[in-house]
Amino acid sequence: MSKVSCPVDGCSFKSGSGRGVSIHASQKHPEKEISFENKSTFKCPECKEKFKDYKSRRSSKGENNNFCSRECKDEFERNGESVVCGWCGCDTYKPNSHLSDMGDYSIDNHFCDKDCEQSWKREHWTGENHPSWRGGSPTHRGANWTEMRRKALERDGYSCKVCDCSREEHYDKYGQDLDVHHKIPAKEFDKPEDANYLINLTTTCRSCHGKLDKISRREANRKPSISV
Repeated sequence: MSKVSCPVDGCSFKSGSGRGVSIHASQKHPEKEISFENKSTFKCPECKEKFKDYKSRRSSKGENNNFCSRECKDEFERNGESVVCGWCGCDTYKPNSHLSDMGDYSIDNHFCDKDCEQSWKREHWTGENHPSWRGGSPTHRGANWTEMRRKALERDGYSCKVCDCSREEHYDKYGQDLDVHHKIPAKEFDKPEDANYLINLTTTCRSCHGKLDKISRREANRKPSISV
């Protein structure tokens, strides 16, 4: 079978078909103006260089993923930025491909893991069905919630018991008052009022509240070991 050589001067590449040479030339010599039949021009999202390839070969990759080379694709995925988790406040890295396609979320609502994402959804998407819902009537958390929350804040000096974030700092950072966390989740009690004893309440900032909730979920999902 005869070999087809690359038309670029000084290149020794050969292939068993014209298509193979065309693919090679478009990836390795994108700067060369070489005419290939049935090829379209694409712009690499990473290096911004134009290259030619068969449209059918690229159609399944998506318009924003038409990279001129594997190196450019890897670099594009590796580049990104650190964003703050919309639930727990931890820094988390997101590649450019995620930052450019946020779907239903704004740039302020990326999440470090699925637990934080689900916690955010439960609070913002299901309203009062979530134990940490902050809207509506205070009776949702029990008739004594407002008073016991005030007492917990006062007892704890209006600062987070985990990181010492003050009330003023919390308003500056989050635009809202400090949280009051249930050490034993309210859903574990038959009556919501029973969850609101001061011994079960602790003042937290929004970030620490999210982290404590994550720990509570892990403990709840941990299965007890059985000795045989």
